[in-house]
Amino acid sequence: MTTRAPRVLVVEDDAATARVVKGALTEAGFVVETLDKGFLLVAVVMRFQPDMVVLDLNLPDMRGDTAMKMVRRATNVGGKTLPVVILSGMPIEQLMEIQGHLGAVGCIQKPASLDTIVDRLCQLLSWPRKDRKPEAAS
Repeated sequence: MTTRAPRVLVVEDDAATARVVKGALTEAGFVVETLDKGFLLVAVVMRFQPDMVVLDLNLPDMRGDTAMKMVRRATNVGGKTLPVVILSGMPIEQLMEIQGHLGAVGCIQKPASLDTIVDRLCQLLSWPRKDRKPEAAS
């Protein structure tokens, strides 16, 4: 039995951040696409069919909460919603409040280590990291 790799859409307007996050997630075994604006978000979600969206709240063309609401409306099938993790430089208290208000499954404050981002997504998607060797049993 093969389990397909989880698909993650990273919506981040900072090209360097998007590139390194995509690289770390790809190395960990995820299939990753990036997007730098909210304008095409719904179209990319419908085409790519991600298992999770990592969303920066400060996009150049729209607020992240607006983008998230658009995705939720477009992808709510049978009451099941697409999980979203917020990635933002806002204070953590504000992020947690927004997470609760928007119904995101998690939030990560920037700057965050790549390990923190990868570990959190692996945890949320129940996916073992492919870039680490299993620890030897003693």
